[in-house]
Amino acid sequence: PDINSYNQVIGCFARGRKKGFEYKAQAIFEDLLSHANHSDVKPNTDTFNAILGCWLKSNDENALQYIEETLELMDECYSHGNSEAKPDRISVNTAIAAYARLGKDGSVEKAIELHRNMNEKYKVQPDAISNNIVIDSWAKSGRSDAPERILQILNDMERDFKNGNINMKPDKYTYSSVIDSFGKCNPSQAGIEGEKVLEQMWDLYRIHGGDKPDDSVYNSVMNAWCESNSKESVQRVEKILHTMEENPDVPNPTRMTYNTMLKVLRNNRNERGGGAKAEKILKKLEELSKQDPQFTPDCYSYTAAITAYGRSSNPDKASKALGILEGMIESYREGNKSARPNIQAFNAALNACAFSMGSRKQRLEAFLITVSIMFLLQEYSRADQVTYSTILRACSNLIPKNDPKRDDFAKSVFEKCCRDGQVGTMVLTQLKFAASPGVYESLTGLDPERNVNPKAIPSSWTKNVRQERFPNRQDQTQQEKLKSEVKKR
Repeated sequence: PDINSYNQVIGCFARGRKKGFEYKAQAIFEDLLSHANHSDVKPNTDTFNAILGCWLKSNDENALQYIEETLELMDECYSHGNSEAKPDRISVNTAIAAYARLGKDGSVEKAIELHRNMNEKYKVQPDAISNNIVIDSWAKSGRSDAPERILQILNDMERDFKNGNINMKPDKYTYSSVIDSFGKCNPSQAGIEGEKVLEQMWDLYRIHGGDKPDDSVYNSVMNAWCESNSKESVQRVEKILHTMEENPDVPNPTRMTYNTMLKVLRNNRNERGGGAKAEKILKKLEELSKQDPQFTPDCYSYTAAITAYGRSSNPDKASKALGILEGMIESYREGNKSARPNIQAFNAALNACAFSMGSRKQRLEAFLITVSIMFLLQEYSRADQVTYSTILRACSNLIPKNDPKRDDFAKSVFEKCCRDGQVGTMVLTQLKFAASPGVYESLTGLDPERNVNPKAIPSSWTKNVRQERFPNRQDQTQQEKLKSEVKKR
């Protein structure tokens, strides 16, 4: 086999990404290395980049170590006379991306350092991709000077592009990453700074032939306002959406755009009429989808609208949430697979019921809606501990303390929760509010006056509470065999 054969096989493993793909590719790579001194077939730049790409796609705990060692070996091979194995921009960008994505403590700093020294160490000039990766690294760094550094990288890219370096032209990903970074590093100013960067992109497009802002950049600005928690975030995002809808010179909104508007309404608890505004956006999506399927509301659209009502002060929010949930179910039944109701949608609707206020009659209606949602849930999902704790919260908020049915209802909910193995501390806390002290103690064997000790909860009650999932033992064993084989080589 020639070197192209090795490169093709390693590349196939990377594209297939089946269990253990990275170790199988590594074994072939090391087989090639073992024969290189006695053969004309030697690894070239494409070979090293293929195995680096394999490890970048891996979630294995040793992936970053393999990438570091491979890049070091690549540089060593080139230094010792293999002129076909010179590290190129792809090699270094892969290592920077690995530090940013796979690394742990200190890895972000290593990504930034490698980016800074890539020309001096490997004689490779950074390009837009290199800078996009390091922008993301700065955003993850948590350093106070991150926003300043990120803007400096963007300004340097624009300057180099204006001076004729086409490889440094910032693209839509660059601008979106810069805008997104404000939400991570400087959320209070994220919206304002995001709009400034958007205008900066427009200037480069109009004057110097840069990329035209697309919907993804506008969506990032909208999301930046959402992250800012500003009192004016809803109004600013509404203004951006209106511009996208009405101005033919800017990109048209997509479903993601409308979903971002829903996200802003969902997160802004103080927005008066937020639930009604969210429902209006949802109905617009449904109407637009009749002409263009790309606007078909998905699970996120419906759940965000339900949550917006749940967090509002609307006295009818329980019935409004149920109406949207039923619309979601109807859409799914009519063939909209992206709108399949999940547990988050049901929990959001239950939350709207649990926090319904008003007259006794309104609270009773909210409680009856709670029961209706419980029945609907059984057809589409499985209750989790959030479900049960929210139902118990509805019980304590909606049923009067002196009503004997309150203890009966709390008992039936808790017993089902035990059978489902979903009893977490959240459920026990809400049970304290929903049930009388005597019923709480008889159901749990715990003192209602004391804090809950998780160790005191029977394991059968907690067996399905969400926790880390471990790989199948057989798969794990096979992977360990591959790891051992590679280490021996």
